[in-house]
Amino acid sequence: MKYNSIIKIILDTFHLSIYAEYKIMVDKDILYLVSDNIHLARLQKQIFQEKLAEMINISTKYLNMIENRKATSTIVIFTRICTNLNIDLNTVWSK
Repeated sequence: MKYNSIIKIILDTFHLSIYAEYKIMVDKDILYLVSDNIHLARLQKQIFQEKLAEMINISTKYLNMIENRKATSTIVIFTRICTNLNIDLNTVWSK
């Protein structure tokens, strides 16, 4: 019985490790998708980063970091971005 408990603990730890790696990968994919879509939408609207940052009341550096996959943001900021780019919030999440 003791060995069964040890094996179960090892397997549970292994599954958690795999899940953690998968979750990180999924989070990274979401970050890339959202960042790329925001960047593309801004370019299509022909708005400079400086102007959009001013419109949504964040720094140009922070917007640049969002677009270049170096920072995440809140849903409030994403909503402001979409509103000011006149795009649906679902556009940011679509492939």
